[in-house]
Amino acid sequence: MFSKANDKATFIIYNPQKEKFVTFKDAAQRLNKETVMQLPKTFTDDTVHAWMQYTNAEDDMVSTSVYLGEIAVG
Repeated sequence: MFSKANDKATFIIYNPQKEKFVTFKDAAQRLNKETVMQLPKTFTDDTVHAWMQYTNAEDDMVSTSVYLGEIAVG
């Protein structure tokens, strides 16, 4: 089985206005179904692009990255 509750989610955020990437490695487990991430304060009022991927608990398998879309940072 390729999808398990203890898979770890990683999020990659790109801010084109600042030309900066922020990565949240192992931000949550698949079973959590949600997470909260703190972006840099300098991203406020910018629009960022987000991707995510999963890694299994053993860190020997990685999913394909999925583009989550644009997010307005408030």
